[in-house]
Amino acid sequence: INNTSLTGDSQKRNRVQVSNTKKPLCYYVNLSKRYMQQFNEVKPSALGM
Repeated sequence: INNTSLTGDSQKRNRVQVSNTKKPLCYYVNLSKRYMQQFNEVKPSALGM
């Protein structure tokens, strides 16, 4: 998955990098739901929007 940041840092583990051209919105919504279950927090991040 290229659109998410899954580095070793605990701060960046729950960040979803959103793109309006790569994947449909429902992909990011479902990904965020999974992150909420794992980390209880999601940080959406969008560049150039």
